[in-house]
Amino acid sequence: MEKLLVAICSTPNIEVASALSTSILESRLAACVSQLPGVRSQYWWKDTLETAEEVVLMIKTTSAQVDQLKSHIQENHPYETPELLFIPVESALDGYAQWVRAEVR
Repeated sequence: MEKLLVAICSTPNIEVASALSTSILESRLAACVSQLPGVRSQYWWKDTLETAEEVVLMIKTTSAQVDQLKSHIQENHPYETPELLFIPVESALDGYAQWVRAEVR
């Protein structure tokens, strides 16, 4: 049985977040993508401390989609080095877990 994962991906604005969410879902790489606007990120980029307002995506998927989702983000994300982190789900409601597994392909 495939493990459930939540992938975290930051995007520069709501337009990019919506387009990326739609393309991920239409490709069946996730069952659900939540868009969290208004995130303030601070990070080092090329020896400069940066601050940005971003929209973070929480992508609900399975371990079977990791490689395809990585490729999809690299091909469709505007950032030179996009953030894409996979967090294992230790536990979930049975019905939700079944739904996620049924929707991704």
